[in-house]
Amino acid sequence: MTQSRSLQRRAFVVGLLLLGAALVFYGLKPKRSEAPPVPPVLVYEWGNDLAVTEPPESAFRESVLSDPVERAVQRFLWGTPDLLYWTQKHLPEDQDRLARRLVQELDRIVEGAPLAARNAVLTLGLLDHESVVPALLRYAKQDPDYLQVVAIQALTHSPWTPEVEDTLAELTTHPNLQVRDAAQRAVLGREGFWDQDTIVEFLTVFEGREVNVLLDEVGEKDLHFAADAVALHLQSPLTLTRQIAIRTLLRLNDPRGDEQAAVEIRSDNPDRVSLGLSIYRDATVAPPPDLAERLAEHPSSDVRLCLAQAIRPECRGFDEHSERYVSILRRLADTTSYSIKRTATKELLRHGSFENLRRYREEIRSGHGDELKEAVQFLCEEVRDSEAAELIRARVQGTVEPSDHANLLFGLRFVGNESDIAHFIQLMHRGGTPEDERGGTQTYLSKHASIYVQTFGAITIPSLIRGYRESRNTYAKLLFLDALRGVADSSEVGEFWLELIRDESLPTLIRVSAAESMPFLEGMPWGTLIPELMETVADTTLVQRLRRVLLCYY
Repeated sequence: MTQSRSLQRRAFVVGLLLLGAALVFYGLKPKRSEAPPVPPVLVYEWGNDLAVTEPPESAFRESVLSDPVERAVQRFLWGTPDLLYWTQKHLPEDQDRLARRLVQELDRIVEGAPLAARNAVLTLGLLDHESVVPALLRYAKQDPDYLQVVAIQALTHSPWTPEVEDTLAELTTHPNLQVRDAAQRAVLGREGFWDQDTIVEFLTVFEGREVNVLLDEVGEKDLHFAADAVALHLQSPLTLTRQIAIRTLLRLNDPRGDEQAAVEIRSDNPDRVSLGLSIYRDATVAPPPDLAERLAEHPSSDVRLCLAQAIRPECRGFDEHSERYVSILRRLADTTSYSIKRTATKELLRHGSFENLRRYREEIRSGHGDELKEAVQFLCEEVRDSEAAELIRARVQGTVEPSDHANLLFGLRFVGNESDIAHFIQLMHRGGTPEDERGGTQTYLSKHASIYVQTFGAITIPSLIRGYRESRNTYAKLLFLDALRGVADSSEVGEFWLELIRDESLPTLIRVSAAESMPFLEGMPWGTLIPELMETVADTTLVQRLRRVLLCYY
């Protein structure tokens, strides 16, 4: 018993000694730096990135990789929408063979791959080959309806043969709304296809959704002879058709349009009033000044915003009552609602009234948070105020909160000039170091700078290449490569990327990033250069990425 108590006391003492040692060690341990953590390279998120694709293994066959036409056809089978759109903009030279192959593939994929079939049909419309038109006519006449619509759209690029003309004319009365609308838009896009009697007859015989497209075209093309036929649809039970008819008559300067539009904005229903004001806006006709003055005090902020949007200098009737309209805009610009205030201020600027800019300039000079962000967006992005650049330059030279700094950088991209590029480059060099600061919840100031500097365009290329060479860490180098992707427009950039790909002393990550930058630069013979690089590069990961770039983009 005595021995047991002795052991317990000894264990207690040892425990105290260990606890004391731990406390001493913790006290002597260097404290963790309060600097922000260095962003890990492995989670770098590209602002300019390639479409994410997962080609099947069969697409990497040598017979596909070595054939530009087969590479393009393969993309229609598995490519993402972005990749398919890119392919349509960069079709291979042998378009006759491409047309034959697409027609050959269409019947096979239409059931199981509707997206691929849709894009293949749209691409056929871009090609000039004798096999294209019969295939498009066939798909325009048969289900599925989504393929009928794209076949009709593609036919608008084809030769206007009697068979094409008869098919589209027949489809203008198709029972399916989407097919009918597509056909109407196609035939109305052909000048002189419908004569006056045909247009009037169509508007008189058909109603509702069947005539919406034609009603719009009558207003767009200023077809006054159809005004009486349009007026028939003012009694339509369908709200949308009635609104389109009102807008068309307003565009035609027909008094029936003015009368019915005024009925809309006299309504007690705020939603109906807002829609009525949007009709005035879209028809570029100013609402009656008496009604506009009353609506400026409307309790609904949506109504007041729509009113500000509807009062524009180019609107018919504005000059006659300009002083009254300007007075209404001044009242709207004094509201607490940011969207109403911004819209009204912008319209006042178009009248030469600049007094409301002072409040926005003061926010840039000393504001913070959301107020600063709103002022920057309006004054720099929307208005491009000539004084904003100097205000921003003066402020970023002093001490400024990182989040405010990010907002000021956003504005400087729109109102700055070549002399401001150095400030963006300086911030990018801080990327991957403790000196970098968070400009937002997730994004560092260096990343904001790399995104916004791209707005300056090609003049940044020498600075970005030099910045890459002077960078001391991989993260910063990736920032410069990312920005270069957004401004690449010269062989200088292409040669720089080739230099990085060939440099075996560089990390694979950098070389792969350069390889995946190729599609961002037009004008370089990448389709020839990539196979040559694949023969000389030893890094297997890099070779795999080069093969993928070749397959997906060239």
